[in-house]
Amino acid sequence: MDHPLQLLAGEHRKVACDDCHLVPAEDAPREFHGTPSDCETCHGDPHSAFFADLAADLPAVEHGECARCHQTQSFAALPADGFDHERWTEFPILGAHAQSECESCHPLAKEPDELGRKFGRVADVFGAFEGCVTCHDDPHRGVFDLPGQPVEIDGRTDCARCHDESSFRSFAQGFEHGQWTGFFLVGAHGRAECSACHTPLASPDPIGSTWGHAAGAACADCHYDAHAGQFKVDGVTDCARCHTSRIASYISFDHERDSRFPLGEAHSRLECADCHQTWELGDGGTVVRYRPLGIECVDCHGVQEGGFLRRKQRTQ
Repeated sequence: MDHPLQLLAGEHRKVACDDCHLVPAEDAPREFHGTPSDCETCHGDPHSAFFADLAADLPAVEHGECARCHQTQSFAALPADGFDHERWTEFPILGAHAQSECESCHPLAKEPDELGRKFGRVADVFGAFEGCVTCHDDPHRGVFDLPGQPVEIDGRTDCARCHDESSFRSFAQGFEHGQWTGFFLVGAHGRAECSACHTPLASPDPIGSTWGHAAGAACADCHYDAHAGQFKVDGVTDCARCHTSRIASYISFDHERDSRFPLGEAHSRLECADCHQTWELGDGGTVVRYRPLGIECVDCHGVQEGGFLRRKQRTQ
């Protein structure tokens, strides 16, 4: 018959018999047979019952709940297939998270606690779990959580609406620039590199952003005034009165609606350049003249002579 000690493994072989088979206080035989063998009888729960609910519906295992993950050689020794982080914490370790050390989220204490635990708890370091922002600062400064922005996209919330775990620069589902910023990338804007408006930073800023902010959403924030101030109102040129990034041509100007001179059937057949000609500027440049232009018939056609309209010679 094998010696009972041969049934003990790992660190249990180093434990004194009296630690498990207590010497009775009174003159009574010491109990050996029937001594509990489950981990919880001798060891406190350093996880503070965190895994209890998740294990409640699982089949029982020999020697108790600790044995689902731990071995007798050491509490730090895990099963051969490792610790199933998603199964036991409901947080899958993927992408960049899988390349990080456990101590990045669970920093080791200098000294073990009363239960021998040195492995840090995430909540003690980062607070209660509330998604990506639990551990990561928001480099977008909350602009994507303002009223009107989608809270969920195809079941994805928080940063996962755009990002995945591989990298913050990875957009597995793409980035709908118009939806998120109100500025639609069409035409030349759609062909431009992101860095044309968002300058890459030499190093991350204090909250981790590696891209600069765009100069603004107004045309004048990036483009010079091609009309040389002809459309200024109170000293400001609002390109959006005539242009829009929502359509490829960028032209939203409607002569019938947006000008003092409805074209009508006859004038609508003319080329724009018939009325809007190139003028020379004082600095040697040129600009197409849109305003001010006369809107009376005689401003272009002169007076009636011999029953015909004669186009008036323009003078500058």
